[in-house]
Amino acid sequence: MGEAADRLQAKLYSLIERAAKALILEVNRELRKRGTGTPVDTGHARASWIPAVGAPTLLEPVGADSSLAAAGAARVMAFKLGQGMLFISNVAPYISRLNAGHSKQAPALFVERAIAAAIATIKAKTGVDFGSVTAL
Repeated sequence: MGEAADRLQAKLYSLIERAAKALILEVNRELRKRGTGTPVDTGHARASWIPAVGAPTLLEPVGADSSLAAAGAARVMAFKLGQGMLFISNVAPYISRLNAGHSKQAPALFVERAIAAAIATIKAKTGVDFGSVTAL
């Protein structure tokens, strides 16, 4: 490749990295948001949202301790293309029931709403259109 192509590639990689990091961190923020994010009784389900690089985190925090989430967010901030995919996961055993509407504190499908809100926010900030992304 020529020098101009190398510079273009570096700019594209940087844009992709920034947009991917911003999206995962914004989804994390939306899921933790009071009122519209994860319903809170003990705080455990909300603390269990863990951002990760390379593979979903299968660790579960103790109680409402958010240190795993903070460490995961730090790894996401340092992410570079080639390190694998970015994830946000929650292994609280009842998270599916909460997302199905089990709690009166949050509507059913709050996870999908958080993802959609994060996509819209990042698109408005960066111009990057992630298209249709759904929770897995």
